[in-house]
Amino acid sequence: MSNNWYELVNDDSLEQGDIFKEVNVVIPTTELLNGDSDTIDVIAYDVIILTQSCDLDNSKTPWVQVTPITPLSEMQKISEVFGHKKPLESLRRGHEAKYHLINECTISGYEEEICLVDFRNVFTVPFNYIKDKASIGNNRLRLKSPYKEHLSQAYAKFFMRVGLPSDIPSFR
Repeated sequence: MSNNWYELVNDDSLEQGDIFKEVNVVIPTTELLNGDSDTIDVIAYDVIILTQSCDLDNSKTPWVQVTPITPLSEMQKISEVFGHKKPLESLRRGHEAKYHLINECTISGYEEEICLVDFRNVFTVPFNYIKDKASIGNNRLRLKSPYKEHLSQAYAKFFMRVGLPSDIPSFR
């Protein structure tokens, strides 16, 4: 059953793989960075926590890494690439380092379709902000093991990529 990927959490604990809806992320504008303005952009994303659970325990970090998750059907509206079987199968197999798929959830009242995790857009948000969102008391989804470790491994593979200036020639 696909809902074996998830569990419901209704406390203020935080772990890698926790999914939060409508997390406000502050995006500094170029004008702000240049000192020409005090304007910032705030964008709300549905996110999944990437920070290791051991770093979240006992408030060991002031910041939490999160990345957006988007239902696959929404991505298919943005780019037709996500509507074709070959690229989808490549995603499913983990061949696209910048993306990771998490399975649908069928827990009653918390249904979610397959979602795309986008490692190209990783944000840090204050630990206390996420902790406050967790303490509101609403149930949220959390990836269970080994799916959260699979997410972590996919992120590590994206982060550790090395581009070589020249490669070994093809064996044709």
